[in-house]
Amino acid sequence: MNQFKKLLLLLMCFASFTAKAQPGSAQISILNFTVKQKLPADVSTWNSVPASVLLVAKYMGQGNVVGSKLVLQIKKGSARVCGNDMQSATFLDAFQTRNFSANELTGAFTNCPKLSPGSYTLCAQFFGEERKEKSAETCRVFTIEDEVQVQESYSPPQNITPGIGKIFRPSEISGAVNFRWTPLVPKPKEQVTYKLRVWQLMQGQNSTQAMRTNQPIVTKDVDNITQAIVTNIYTGPCRPPYLCDYVWNVQAVDKNGKALGTNNGTSELSSFTVSDDENITGPTLVAPADGKAFASKDMTSPIQFRWTPLVPKPQQPVTYRLRVWQLMQGETGAQVMRERKPIVTKDVADITEASVSGIYTGPCRPPYLCDYVWQVQALDRTGRPIGEVEGNCELWSFKIAEDAAISGPTLVAPVDGKSFTPNDMSSPVQFRWTPLVPKPQEPVTYRLRVWQLMQGQNSTQAMRTNKPIVTKDVADIAEASVSGIYTGPCRPPYLCDYVWQVQALDKAGKPTGSDEGKSEAWSFKVQNNIDIQIDSLKVGCCINGKQSIYLKIKNNLGTSVNIVAVKYKVNGVGASINLIPIAPPLTQLVAGNGTVVFTSSINCIDAANFLKFLVDAEDVADPDNKETEVKSDTLTCRCDACDEKNFSLTAPTPSQINFANNILSFSQPLTIVSVKPVKSIKAELVYFEMIPENDYCIPCNKDAATYGHFTNGTNSMEWNTVNSPQNFNITTPQMTPCCSAVFRWCIRYKIEFKDCTTCNKLVCYEKRKEGCDKVLDHK
Repeated sequence: MNQFKKLLLLLMCFASFTAKAQPGSAQISILNFTVKQKLPADVSTWNSVPASVLLVAKYMGQGNVVGSKLVLQIKKGSARVCGNDMQSATFLDAFQTRNFSANELTGAFTNCPKLSPGSYTLCAQFFGEERKEKSAETCRVFTIEDEVQVQESYSPPQNITPGIGKIFRPSEISGAVNFRWTPLVPKPKEQVTYKLRVWQLMQGQNSTQAMRTNQPIVTKDVDNITQAIVTNIYTGPCRPPYLCDYVWNVQAVDKNGKALGTNNGTSELSSFTVSDDENITGPTLVAPADGKAFASKDMTSPIQFRWTPLVPKPQQPVTYRLRVWQLMQGETGAQVMRERKPIVTKDVADITEASVSGIYTGPCRPPYLCDYVWQVQALDRTGRPIGEVEGNCELWSFKIAEDAAISGPTLVAPVDGKSFTPNDMSSPVQFRWTPLVPKPQEPVTYRLRVWQLMQGQNSTQAMRTNKPIVTKDVADIAEASVSGIYTGPCRPPYLCDYVWQVQALDKAGKPTGSDEGKSEAWSFKVQNNIDIQIDSLKVGCCINGKQSIYLKIKNNLGTSVNIVAVKYKVNGVGASINLIPIAPPLTQLVAGNGTVVFTSSINCIDAANFLKFLVDAEDVADPDNKETEVKSDTLTCRCDACDEKNFSLTAPTPSQINFANNILSFSQPLTIVSVKPVKSIKAELVYFEMIPENDYCIPCNKDAATYGHFTNGTNSMEWNTVNSPQNFNITTPQMTPCCSAVFRWCIRYKIEFKDCTTCNKLVCYEKRKEGCDKVLDHK
């Protein structure tokens, strides 16, 4: 009897198990249902978003499932927002296992409005005929981002060229001008249109007023590229009220014309000018030398700034404006000049030096550094710049080394530019540096920091903008071991490039040592198993209709790679062009840590400003492991007509320089050796000065137009006889009898060849005129 009960119970359990296994509510299993965490508010665009919605389903019975429908619904909380239902859903084709793409799934949302920002749920469930459930309902949570916040999360473009204050010659700007800027960061997934606009200033306007009031003279839109070529900006001499001053900016917008990024997606304004001051060379800085370090004790005395004058010297008075700026943390010289007022502005008239006190007023407190930049500008009596580059010289720097006696740490390892493989990064990275010299008596803390770069950033920008991914302090030792720097493939906008630095601090946390106790900044990167680089690239000048190409490719890793393609783009745009012919021929093997040199030639391209080359490589053992290296070469062909091998001009000191009747006269022998035939020789009197022994030596009439010229009344003489002495006569001021004086002058000899190229040489002279002998009074 007990055995019969056990058998009956076993049969009942088997029947129950069999009933549960029959087709019913779980005939279809949803194996995978993926919904992207953040999606656009416009549901109709989901099918263009990679991996926005994916679903994999499998029929659990025998054969294929028939008569099934897929119901997809978007819900907010428990309320249904949109989607299909049993009536609107269509029957699916029979399937055993099926992958549903985003394009198939989003077809259920044709009735969906534009979703407002917030959290939602997307639910999927299969049904059969008569509303019978064929699967369990599966739901996934996702978020709709605030479009305004998304658009404003991008860093706007930044202008690159023409640079701020660029001065064009009429000959330069009458052709095409190439405008370039940085892209949005991070790079948007959708198309970006960059709107370039250029305005011309009118009298009395500044840049902001011109942009707000005037119509732009150029408006040009480009899609997904960060440069545009514009012609006909300058159409001739600028007539009042129009100036030869221009400003430009770029705005990034989406396909609907909405601005992308902060500052309404707009870059800062940059200016450029058209000027014909080609013949006047601006001032050049002399002292203090660029990069000079002063000790703090040196600053108790005034600093003497010196520079060279304009050449040739203008006939009107020249004002030289000296300006000095103090840098703050994270600033460059260009930034401080553009954004802040100088701490020193001093004007001097017709002299090339100025003495300044009070620049350093004590220890430099953050955010101010003990670093300074300075510049000199030449102005006429109306305040208008004179000479090239708006009368500005280059920018030089100096600093005050408060801790000059203590040298800061110097980085040792990993070496600058070191490449790690992902496998290398599974072990801790050992950072090492040198200690302070001499070693301070109190304890020193060394602070190691590591930053990860993002798209569009250089090391300086990453250090200034991003938070360090590693900050580690060690006491009185010059090394640190760090794990977990690399956590997997680098996803945009993050790069696999890193920069690191060490700073020395005292026990109070105050920097100690030169440069605020900071070392230089070094970089390293994590690379895949392929790591090729274009080691050198040279595009030759056009010769007989051809331009030569030289490419040297370096394999930085130990495994061999194949170079499978070499292509180029003209001015970096358009379709890639295969470099044919090429030697050696492709495919070309490059051994581990080896190099290969490719040579080729192409037909000359008149419209080319630069060529961008793309080199494709693949792993010999794994052809799916690929890399493309890119490098560009600007086409600048230097003229060598005046090189020593092709030209020389010898102008020895004249045997005698005479002075009589307020005229300097001398004979100048000239010897010209050239591979080209000479067309003409021109002598230009570019500089003249007279230094009398006292102010009473020159009468009141000091009209500059009456002296310091050739006796033909001009500053220019021209002839075509080669290698023969030339006689010069130069007028001088009328002098009081028996006065002494020193005359100095410079002549530029300009040699023009029959092919219209020219070479120049500047020769300077000096003549001393002695006064009358003194008569002794004998009594």
